[in-house]
Amino acid sequence: MILEGISKGNVIKYLSSLEIDCESKVAVVGKNGRGKTTLLRILSGNILPDSGNIIIKENKYSFPIGSINSVKFQRKIRENVLYIENQNYLYQNLTCEQNIDYYMSLGNFDKKSFFENLNFLEFNISDLNRRIEELSLGTKQKISISFAIASGKSIAMLDEPTLGLDIDAKSQFLNMLDRMKGLKGIVVSTNDVTILNEFDLYLFCEDEEVKMLYDNPYI
Repeated sequence: MILEGISKGNVIKYLSSLEIDCESKVAVVGKNGRGKTTLLRILSGNILPDSGNIIIKENKYSFPIGSINSVKFQRKIRENVLYIENQNYLYQNLTCEQNIDYYMSLGNFDKKSFFENLNFLEFNISDLNRRIEELSLGTKQKISISFAIASGKSIAMLDEPTLGLDIDAKSQFLNMLDRMKGLKGIVVSTNDVTILNEFDLYLFCEDEEVKMLYDNPYI
């Protein structure tokens, strides 16, 4: 995926150029309200930029875009990108296992990989029979991370994935990112400075601009 000259309202004034592929490990950083979530929503096709170009799988889309082409763009980007913004995609009144069965039925996830990921994150297997509303934030994060890594999409995006994770689970999450490099592009939005050294590229959202940095901006 390549972005050129992207802007959105008064949140993102300009993003000159960005390429994300299966080698990418990208952290979107910056203070709250400076455009991190907006940027991820653009990257995932959930919202459309006001101007600029997005190239995905050799298909170029220029914005603003007509309604027919916007449908084509969103379909194409969602074929290639999985974005888990928070845990709202999980059905709160269903058990963990029922949620897993439902999403596996959609055919976009590798079930074996999913459960291997859960095990790697030291997920308590007894929680499978509990309703989502009964689970801790950290436990729900483990489910989200496992879905992201096990998805068939070429790029996975997570919003604050380490929020609620204990030290051991956070370490395992970082190990999983290392294992995925070259297989799947990873983009996370985070305020967790303890994990930033694990990333190769930083998109620093500040003053209505997204700056591309190759060094941890918080060191």
